[in-house]
Amino acid sequence: MTMTEVDGGTWNWRGPGIREAFVDAAASVVGLLGEPAVAGAWEKPSALRKFSIGGLAGHTAWQVLFIPELLASPSADGETVSLREYLLNRVAWIGADVDSEFSIGIRRSGDTVAALGPAELAARAGAVVDLLRAELPEAPPRPVRLPSWDGWALGLDDFLLTRLLELVVHTDDLAFSVGIPTPELPDHVTDSPRTVPRRLDQVGGGVRENSRDSESESRPLTCCGRYGISTHRDSRHVGLHQRAWSWRPTNCCR
Repeated sequence: MTMTEVDGGTWNWRGPGIREAFVDAAASVVGLLGEPAVAGAWEKPSALRKFSIGGLAGHTAWQVLFIPELLASPSADGETVSLREYLLNRVAWIGADVDSEFSIGIRRSGDTVAALGPAELAARAGAVVDLLRAELPEAPPRPVRLPSWDGWALGLDDFLLTRLLELVVHTDDLAFSVGIPTPELPDHVTDSPRTVPRRLDQVGGGVRENSRDSESESRPLTCCGRYGISTHRDSRHVGLHQRAWSWRPTNCCR
């Protein structure tokens, strides 16, 4: 059984093909960062509670910017966990309050990246995308880890899928925050993000839900709804990443 094979199927069924999807999603983020609406609202609050638009943009871009450093690091030792194990038992942000230390740290790191300013951030992210198009296809499939992970790792392609999920969700968050349409993403980018909530639904009774802070309005499902990721737009309770990822029964992804 491979590290991604569970419950009769693979959670990252694209395997190394996820690399092309990640780079294409990252390129879409670069285009969004270059939108005048984003630059013009940099210091304003985003749709995610206690996250500025610049901070949200910084957090989203970070998913791309740190990949070259990850690829240059030695292969991670210790246990390599499955994508299922990671999503169900290892992620630290599930259930974290918006004012938890972890959530505050996410916002601070987003603000640190945002301090580059919209133009410089878009330029740097664009340069990384160009680099990844050339280097990522040939990167060896090996375990990788973030500094906060204690003694365990994910396979590179599984890790990239977790970042792809971040890019798809936060692309929608950022576009909504500045009042512009969510960029259209091709099927090969969105099919894996559709599959993961279905797997979560099968083993956990629901999908993880993206909740935004909206005092008086909800909107039709856009990007995440089209791609099979349940999004509850009118909740006042928002957790880590200002997304209240919680188990909730739903039929939207079946």
